[in-house]
Amino acid sequence: MSGFTLEAMLQAELAGTGLLFARIGSALMVLPLLGEAAVTPRLRLFVALALSLLLRPVLAHSLPPLPEEPVALAALVGGEIVIGLLLGSLGRLAMAAVHVAANVVAYQSGLAAAALFDPNEAQPVSPLAQFLGMAALTAILAADGHHAMLLALRDGYERLPPGAPLPFGEAAGLYARLAASTMEVGLRMAAPVLLAGLLVNVAVGLAARLVPSLQVFLLFVPAQILIAFAVAALSLGTVLALMLRHFEGALLLMAGG
Repeated sequence: MSGFTLEAMLQAELAGTGLLFARIGSALMVLPLLGEAAVTPRLRLFVALALSLLLRPVLAHSLPPLPEEPVALAALVGGEIVIGLLLGSLGRLAMAAVHVAANVVAYQSGLAAAALFDPNEAQPVSPLAQFLGMAALTAILAADGHHAMLLALRDGYERLPPGAPLPFGEAAGLYARLAASTMEVGLRMAAPVLLAGLLVNVAVGLAARLVPSLQVFLLFVPAQILIAFAVAALSLGTVLALMLRHFEGALLLMAGG
């Protein structure tokens, strides 16, 4: 009898851990930091499994009994994978503000032609976008954002327990609002360089009218790039602080706030 009870308890623990792993593992596939292309799948798998084991006692009250029917079990696990992808995509969408800002600045300053392939985005991006992306990830780590992401995943079980109906309608509204906020934040991050570029264009236009013999183009391009870099460097702290506030808002959405 005790052996049967021990075996049943072990099966329940493994089943609960597997159910947690379905959501946590799928979320870590797309979340910033662990979801980057530079992180090996083996490391991502190990972290997801370790988190599932650690959170199993904490979230035991949120886990439903596993159904015996294979179809119902597959639907439950599939729903957890979908929820994990939805939650992780919120963090990834918030990080897109960095690339919006960097691409706007690159096109304004003439750096868009020097695009390099970024494995994280699977497309060519400007060197400034790569730099700002790395700076944003570093800022998230320095601000303890990786722990905040894990806490948001844990708190998400209170809002969306396993077996609950998939909130596709609510998720669509959240994604629409977050996408609009991401575009707004990206443009606000790029605003200092855009303003400096506008002033440079006005100054160059006046110089061309006042001194027609001046080779404006030869002076304009280097000055535009140098001023863009200088303003971006001076405003980097403010830009990263704005990005962190936006990312914090995305984590609140993940946690169901």
